[in-house]
Amino acid sequence: MPVPRGLIKVCGVRSLEDVQACVEAGADMIGLVMVPGSKRQLLEHQALVLRERIAGDAQVVGVFMDQPWDEVRRLSEVLALDHVQLHGSESGQQWEQLGRCTIRRIKPACYHVGCQEPTILPLVDAGAGDGVALDWPPGVSYPDALIAGGLTVNSVGALIRQLKPLGVDVSSGVEAQPGIKSARLIHEFCASARAAFQQI
Repeated sequence: MPVPRGLIKVCGVRSLEDVQACVEAGADMIGLVMVPGSKRQLLEHQALVLRERIAGDAQVVGVFMDQPWDEVRRLSEVLALDHVQLHGSESGQQWEQLGRCTIRRIKPACYHVGCQEPTILPLVDAGAGDGVALDWPPGVSYPDALIAGGLTVNSVGALIRQLKPLGVDVSSGVEAQPGIKSARLIHEFCASARAAFQQI
């Protein structure tokens, strides 16, 4: 999947104010978490409101984890998702049936360049928005993957320069408290990431 380097994804938005901050800050992707039980979960009607506001200002990503496949497919259509992000044990055959670009979480130890099908964008992360920083292996870069895992305003620039990823994915790192985004942190994170991408 041809994707330009420098992608910035903000995941787990829950309000129109969150969306506005992401759009103003220049985020390329905005993630809507549809996983039951997540502190960032959106109900369908809530996600629809946010999707309408995003319109064409950013790509919209729906986040799912081991949910009934018919429900994933239905919500993909209803929300007109640009990407589906899978965090569970879903199979490759299922991904192909979606007819959408798929972001697939993989652990750092399982990553190597070209490890996924061309229609799959790897997301290298060990957790699920829990804010735990990863212990990245030395000397490894991630030129065809998004990186996530404890990214913050203070850490993202150095990690981009070190790991040279295709893009970055942040959730808890731009929150004032668990599940509550900070517009200031969103702006600062995007600015820091963009500046670092220009240096690699």
